[in-house]
Amino acid sequence: MSEAAEVVSSARALLLDFDGPITGLMPPPLNAQAAEQARLALQEIPLPDEIATTTDHLAVLHFAAAHRPDRYSSVERACSEAEIDCARRSQPSPEAQALFEDAQRRSVPVAVVSNNSAYAVREFLHRFSWAAAGRVFACRTPEVGARLKPDPFLVQRAIALLRVHSDDCIFVGDSVSDVQAGNAAGVRVVGLAKTPERGRQLLAAGAVALIERAP
Repeated sequence: MSEAAEVVSSARALLLDFDGPITGLMPPPLNAQAAEQARLALQEIPLPDEIATTTDHLAVLHFAAAHRPDRYSSVERACSEAEIDCARRSQPSPEAQALFEDAQRRSVPVAVVSNNSAYAVREFLHRFSWAAAGRVFACRTPEVGARLKPDPFLVQRAIALLRVHSDDCIFVGDSVSDVQAGNAAGVRVVGLAKTPERGRQLLAAGAVALIERAP
């Protein structure tokens, strides 16, 4: 058994990021299309170069939350619609079924902790009959858009909803912001590394072990 598998098997509660560990929600060019859809809600507003050219729709959402709160709801709606559309088409990640099946076999509660829309997450899980396995959702809603990971808020919400202690949880995530959010909430994080470089980044951020995805 790998180190990551041993750590995950020690969990009394499992927290899973959505985009990456459960599904590749927006592979290119869908990510760029979603970012452009989000920018349409900011028409006629001068945007910094990094926002005008980004392929990350959540970067556009962060910009609206920080600088144009009057347009935030429109950008949030555009982001959510793009994510739901992708969730109706995306496929499970190579790791998803094993993670859900292991948790079910051991009767370990699962929470999905994601910066993606709660509606998109539910849409995807219902497609594959995993909604019952991931009964707790600590995901983006319009009300918490300013408190997304790396803020620990969503991780803390998941812990509270599961009614467990942070020491009992393992969080599987594929980004540095997942590791930062988990660590800030007192949760051990297992990093999902799609490349060796990402693996090094996750370990440097504080991941306790790696699930290394085969090329």
